Amino acid sequence: MSEDVLNNLQNTKNQSWNKYNDIITKPSSRVINMQQNSVHNQIICQPITSENVHSLRKINQSVFPVSYNEKFYYDVCETHPRELSSMAYMSGHVVGAICCRKEVLDSENFQYITPKSYPQHRPSQQQYQQLLQNGNSAKDSNLYNLNQNNFLIPPPVGRVYIMTIGVLDQFRRHKVGSILLQQIINQCVDDYTVDKICLHVHVRNEGAIIFYQRHGFRIETLVEGYYRRNKGVEPPNAYLLQLDLRINI
Repeated sequence: MSEDVLNNLQNTKNQSWNKYNDIITKPSSRVINMQQNSVHNQIICQPITSENVHSLRKINQSVFPVSYNEKFYYDVCETHPRELSSMAYMSGHVVGAICCRKEVLDSENFQYITPKSYPQHRPSQQQYQQLLQNGNSAKDSNLYNLNQNNFLIPPPVGRVYIMTIGVLDQFRRHKVGSILLQQIINQCVDDYTVDKICLHVHVRNEGAIIFYQRHGFRIETLVEGYYRRNKGVEPPNAYLLQLDLRINI
């Protein structure tokens, strides 16, 4: 690969990365702001495991009008990437949780699916710069694959889907949801196999829509009949909200 091509790739990545830093706030600053505006102790986020999943059940039972089966909790602990789900603690008590899964695009059906095994992470920004600086030695790296013409081919790109995010009523004004969501955003920015984060929101849930828009999400499309199996949900329609992470890459 010529030096000019490598320089162009590096400049493009650096410009895009700077855009991410302009719109992404790291969790540490959000924790500090929360402490200044709240009488509660610092919010601590911890992974969801088989040892504490019972607390997730209690959160879901308190927050959501639907019940989640055992497969949901098993997948959170054992199937989906552990860094994509966490619970928020205040003074040692669980006050909220977020659960996500990673999906990849099925090239045959053009639909996002949950794979049995997840693709390898792309390099971080630091790793990517080192990859470019090494020039031809990149061919020996397992961060990228090489096709028959010796071009670097990135691993499959997918999305992260937010399955649930919930906060106990009495803590909904303390930025718990924002901290949980921002933690996932930061994880996805560092994972080059993810180019977007998305979720479905009921069309009349204006509070949730505004919340996600504050974090950079936009309404991608209207999904009619999304809640048709949920009795009493009228209208049964949802918006697909999406946060694009790889702008102009």
